[in-house]
Amino acid sequence: MNRFFAIVCASVCLFSACAKNERDQRVSSVTPSSSSAQTTLRAARHRAADHEVVVFLGEDYANRPLVLESLISEYGIMGEGGMVTVLRYPDSLKVNGAIRFSALSEQVNKPGVTAVVAIGGPDGTVRELSKIRAANPSIRVVSLFSYEDSLSVEAASDIAVDVPAPVDALANESAATSPLDDTALGVLVLASVLAADGSREAAPLDALSGAVVNADALLKLKNSAPKMCFAPWVDVDTGLKSRNHLVLVVSGVVQNE
Repeated sequence: MNRFFAIVCASVCLFSACAKNERDQRVSSVTPSSSSAQTTLRAARHRAADHEVVVFLGEDYANRPLVLESLISEYGIMGEGGMVTVLRYPDSLKVNGAIRFSALSEQVNKPGVTAVVAIGGPDGTVRELSKIRAANPSIRVVSLFSYEDSLSVEAASDIAVDVPAPVDALANESAATSPLDDTALGVLVLASVLAADGSREAAPLDALSGAVVNADALLKLKNSAPKMCFAPWVDVDTGLKSRNHLVLVVSGVVQNE
């Protein structure tokens, strides 16, 4: 009897280990092997999983799980009852060991994808986003804190968000990164997807500002910390204000006006 009981226990343990291994293999397609970048997987919370959103993380953001936590808590992970597919630079773009930005287009141009959000996109991202818009204009494109030329990012995006331009005109304007901590940046990422899912008739400034308020409500936050506001990007040469290129204002003053 004891021998029979031991055999049953061993079989159960083996089945559990196999099931866990199978799940780990599925998770590895959207999260890197590093434990520091693991994300809690869950289904969409408040909405039907009827479309897909692709999030592309540049190298500076690829291993920061809090950046995705708010979005995944609301939208869930694709393949786990949710809608978010995560691509990380450079690993997700490697084909036979070489980096191919076309892998981004291949993922975004799949049926059911409605939006792509790029965070800290490296050189080559804007070119691929432009191809995506040309191939499928219905896909909404949001660029956050890109490392590429601001005018190119603006042309390739429905909404682009940057930090204020540096006071020093000789400084590299593409070198600025998010001034937000990872939790607050996560709220902005969720708001970006909410804005992309919203009406195309709304002005980008109004859409994103309202989406931040909605994101706070969904996450049950009284206020996003620090307080996030946006202003139009102003071309320093012409003084013209952009419609879809926005400046993130944290605690006060827009520096590029």
